[in-house]
Parts: sequence; C-alpha cells; structure tokens
Amino acid sequence: MQFSFIEGNITKQGVKLQASEKSNSRVATFKLAVQTGGGKYKRKDYFQCVCFGKTAENISKYFHAHSLIQLYGTMQNNPFRKTADGYDIPNWQFIIDKFEFPPFNKPNGESASGEDDGDFSYSDNENNEFTLIEDDSDSLPF
Repeated sequence: MQFSFIEGNITKQGVKLQASEKSNSRVATFKLAVQTGGGKYKRKDYFQCVCFGKTAENISKYFHAHSLIQLYGTMQNNPFRKTADGYDIPNWQFIIDKFEFPPFNKPNGESASGEDDGDFSYSDNENNEFTLIEDDSDSLPF
C-alpha cells in the first residue's frame, strides 16, 4: 500500500461535512489545490479529498476555503461510470488518514515563532505503535 503526503490550499468551495445515513458517522469532502513546478512550469493540481469520523469533524471545524493544510493518506480510484465502450472512467480520491496544521496556520490564531510549541496533528488511529524518543537521549546510536 502506498502512503502519500500532500500540502495545499482548500479550494473556494470549502469543506462539505455530511452525516452518513447508514451509520452515525461524518464524512467530509473538499478539493485541495497543490502547487507544483516552478518558473514558467508552475501549475496547480487538484485532488478530491475524503475523510471520515473525528478527522472529518475537525477538518470542517478548523479549515475553510483557501486554508493551507497538510494531509497524509492514500490515493484510491473509485470508478462509478463507464464509457460507451465499457471502460471505467477514473475517479481518483485522496483518502485522508491524518492531517496537520501548518506552522503558520495553527488554531486560535497562534503565530509560528520558529519554535515547535506543540503537536497539532490529529489521526483517528488510536493504536499508535511508535514511541516518542527524546532527541537528547544518550541511548541513541547516532
């Protein structure tokens, strides 16, 4: 399975939060504009993004049109239409696993001071297998 990171701005349509009728969970969808290239080759790619549960609620609460956001997740193709010849029409979506507030776009209007004053990431995955190791630990081999 591939895992991707993208950073960009939510398009002018903003975040659309919906309640699932089958289960009592939330689903948020939005388009993300990601700038690529440079100079005369500069352009924007647009990704359809989808997230669920608490991640959907938090993104819809803290982000709006034109907000900068950092996303971690996977690309998934969900073709729902076919051409006249019977071929699938691609419908790529970025399924969000985790998001982060960029250093200069923290909640409550805090500004970045050059120091990391907190972890502003969120993930629905409560089973984190990793343990934080302090950088000044003498037990590190490097």
